[in-house]
Amino acid sequence: MFGLSSTLNSTMYTSSSSKQEGYTSVATHEPCALVYDHKLEEGGNRGFDQFMLAILVFMLGSCVVYAVTDSIMYRNDQILEHDFMLDKVACSLNVSTMQIKGNWNITMRVNNRSYMAKVTKDFLYENSVIMILYKNSIISATTLPGFYQRINNTKIIDATFASTPTLISNEYVSAAMLSRWKSKLPMFVNVKILGWVKYFPREGWSQKYRMSISCWDVKLEFHPTTKDTAILSGRGSQKCEVNIY
Repeated sequence: MFGLSSTLNSTMYTSSSSKQEGYTSVATHEPCALVYDHKLEEGGNRGFDQFMLAILVFMLGSCVVYAVTDSIMYRNDQILEHDFMLDKVACSLNVSTMQIKGNWNITMRVNNRSYMAKVTKDFLYENSVIMILYKNSIISATTLPGFYQRINNTKIIDATFASTPTLISNEYVSAAMLSRWKSKLPMFVNVKILGWVKYFPREGWSQKYRMSISCWDVKLEFHPTTKDTAILSGRGSQKCEVNIY
C-alpha cells in the first residue's frame, strides 16, 4: 500500500515536473502534404514523344521502302515489256584517214511482252534515231519510222543507212578504225536508238516516255576475202538494254 502510493506520487511528480519544465509530450496528427513533381510529368511526356517519333520514323521508312520497291518493279516491267534483239549488222565499208563511208543495214526484232507484266499494253513507237558508235564517236546515223505494236507481237525492223561519207574529227578514232579495217581485225561497235514511246493501257494513250535502246559491244568481223564487208559475228541474236523513263 505504501509502495503503490509512493509510486503514484513519484509518477505525478514526474508529470508535473515535465509540465513545469516544458517537456510535456502531446501527440499530434499532421495532414499529409501532396507534392507535385514536375520531373515525373516531363519524363512521361518525353517517353510519349519518343514513342510517337518511333512510329513516325517507321511509317516514313515503310513509305520509302514501298516507293523504292514499286519503282524497281515498274522498271523491271518496262524492261520485260520492251524486248529488242539485234539480229544482223551488215555493211560495206570504205575507211580512209578522218573519213568513213559505209552502207549499213541493221535488222532488229522488237517483241511486245507486256502480257508478262502487271498491265497489258499496246505500244506506239514514234520516229526515232538509230546510231552506230565506235569508241563513243558516231560513225553513222539515220531515222527510224514509227510503228504501232499490239500485245504479244513481234516486229522486224530494217534500218538502212545512207552511204554519205562521215567525217571523223577524232584522230584517235579514225586511226583505230583504219587499222582494224586494213588488218581485218574484229571491230566492236555500239548500236543505239533514241526516241519516244506511248502506251495504250485500255483507257486511252498515256503520256510520252523517253526510250533509250543500247546494244553494247556488237562484234563485227570483216570478210576474209574483201575489206569492205562486215557482218555480225556468229553469236546469234544479241539482246539490247532497254531504258524507259
